[in-house]
Amino acid sequence: MEFRPPAEFNQVFADGGQERSEGEPQEFTEWYRQSMSLAGDEGGFEDHLNPIADNILALIVSPRDSLVQNAGGRDDTYSQIAPNYAYDSNDASDGFAGYAQQVPPLVRLTMVAIDENSAVRMENGTMKPELMPEGLFQTTSNYEKDVETLSAALHGSNVNHKIFSSMVMLRSAKWSDNN
Repeated sequence: MEFRPPAEFNQVFADGGQERSEGEPQEFTEWYRQSMSLAGDEGGFEDHLNPIADNILALIVSPRDSLVQNAGGRDDTYSQIAPNYAYDSNDASDGFAGYAQQVPPLVRLTMVAIDENSAVRMENGTMKPELMPEGLFQTTSNYEKDVETLSAALHGSNVNHKIFSSMVMLRSAKWSDNN
């Protein structure tokens, strides 16, 4: 789903001035929640959602280090900067201080799509497979095994599916050593 609120309700560029003036930590993760309570003539939250793809079971996003830094190949899936699939550029804690305020140079995107017939069978209740087995996609070091496990589970449930995966290079991202 794409969320597209009217410009006057879009809080993505809010600067956190209120939090700073009150001496509180700035919250940069609330911009989409604020827009969920749209009021007035602009309609509700659901009125600003647009589907961009059908029958997508999962979208896995894995921020990655540069290939040179990680000394791996293009298919190497381990990530030192986001070993648990979570990356916060505001995190300056131990081990992540060198990555603070920087965009990861690579992002591995994996999308799992099912065919229309499988989606219809799920929707009308003739098939109730376990779509995402427990414990998958918790650590990037298990990525290949997790993809194989998910594919086998869907195949075992007679769900026709396709897994798309690509490594996306963010060209403007360059690691710099801030230490």
